[in-house]
Amino acid sequence: MEGCFRHCGAEGGSHGRPRRDETAYLGGGFLDGEAISLCKKNYGIDVLIPLRRNMDLYVDAMALFREPEVEWVECNERKEEEKEPIRPKPKAILKREKKRRKKLQQLKEQQPPPPPEEILVKTEAASIGEFQSWSSCTVPLSVVANRESYADGHTEIWFLVDTKEVQDPNQPRQEYHLRPSTEERYRQLKCFCDLTHFTPAPSRWSSIKSFLSCWPITSFKSTCCIRGGKN
Repeated sequence: MEGCFRHCGAEGGSHGRPRRDETAYLGGGFLDGEAISLCKKNYGIDVLIPLRRNMDLYVDAMALFREPEVEWVECNERKEEEKEPIRPKPKAILKREKKRRKKLQQLKEQQPPPPPEEILVKTEAASIGEFQSWSSCTVPLSVVANRESYADGHTEIWFLVDTKEVQDPNQPRQEYHLRPSTEERYRQLKCFCDLTHFTPAPSRWSSIKSFLSCWPITSFKSTCCIRGGKN
């Protein structure tokens, strides 16, 4: 993980100087206090990552967020805008897509309604900053609590930890959705682009090999959101 951060930070700015406007959205498997501190201090890259239940920081955060003084704000999920394609799709593809959506809608109507314990009715978020109880992480952390209420009355809480100061607790939750969406785009490219149908000339094989080699690196870098510029 440290080597991954070093590579990302070294290319962050011109002449090897890191930019101070980047955030890495990582999964729970990358929980490493020393590497997160290195990322923040040496390279100026913030890290947004979920906490595990077996961590002391998780226990401390749970105790603090149960206090009545904590201010919770209701979250409104942001819907992705459907962009018009640059080039018009062929009529055959539009017809097939319409038929596919109709079939999916029919299958959805045939399914029984989900049980009350699976129906999400409200989502709230709150944040507390200046956490320093993670011994291996030497930078102050902001913990964002996400509380989800279901139709049967039970609630579930999960935490995100951020190396920057959080002003709006709803923003980290929305930003973290970039990580699964990036993974899904990579999965679609890997699973549904049939490379066996490529019949390039021998001179073009080098270009295809370069693309397949560089794509995982590009996928990782796309999880670093550059604030103040283009995502």
